[in-house]
Amino acid sequence: MDKIKTAVEDANAFLSLVNLNSFKNFSVYSPVYRMTNENLREVVTNMNLENKDVLSVCGSADQYFTFLLFGAKEVDLFDVNKISEYYLILKIIGALTLSLDEYIKFFVGTNTGTYDDNRSFFDEKLYVKIRKYLPLNVQAFWDTLYKNGGNIIKRFGGCFFSPHIKFSNIPYLNKSRYNELQKILEKRGVPSFIQSDILGLYGKVEKQYDMVYLSNIYDYVFRKDKVKSWYSFLREIEGMLKAKGTFVNYSFSSEELAEYKKLGMEVCVFETLRFIDEDIAFVYRKK
Repeated sequence: MDKIKTAVEDANAFLSLVNLNSFKNFSVYSPVYRMTNENLREVVTNMNLENKDVLSVCGSADQYFTFLLFGAKEVDLFDVNKISEYYLILKIIGALTLSLDEYIKFFVGTNTGTYDDNRSFFDEKLYVKIRKYLPLNVQAFWDTLYKNGGNIIKRFGGCFFSPHIKFSNIPYLNKSRYNELQKILEKRGVPSFIQSDILGLYGKVEKQYDMVYLSNIYDYVFRKDKVKSWYSFLREIEGMLKAKGTFVNYSFSSEELAEYKKLGMEVCVFETLRFIDEDIAFVYRKK
């Protein structure tokens, strides 16, 4: 009962948000990316995830699905935003319940790059199909949004499928891969979720991982003196990594590439993977 009460309180706190389209100041209650805008296909192509333990940002849950699909043994998740866990579970049950066409209709919608063109996103008929399989507290959260939320769509960021960001960048959005993902999810429960920002994460993590994937959170947290901040932050990252473990920081800009390379020569070995346009992943491998 307490979980249900908390879920309703979380839903109402989420509904009280004023700045619905802001993805610059993340907090316990913030808008949620409904689909990733990262080129996850390139990330997994360049990483050996087979039978590996991964700690990843939860975000849109697409990272979780992708890492499982490419062989990760366990994927634990963290996020400062509590709402991302409710969304994660909705997407897991959605993937287990809906066909690929239904899944795309419900979670991607008909988005063309604006927040208003989302006519099929969160379609209530499809929600009814998912709802009966949701844990009661998660069901209570989404029921509250549907009942009191009005245009709840605006609380979830656009899918960002602009001409250079394609379905192929999210590996499970094709029929064969989607079917494979469904089989994997059928054998798993809800993953471990740590509600934390990256600055408090080290104290809450209870084991070490083969890979820690932070998306581009580092760029948000350390807007100033990113390179200088790396020295102290690296100690915490290393504490979360197994021997020869990998830390991946995704970035949408190559402006500081030269500085990061210099830093890598001093304290670590970076692999710089170039994706689309300005997208880069800085990869640190623990020695």
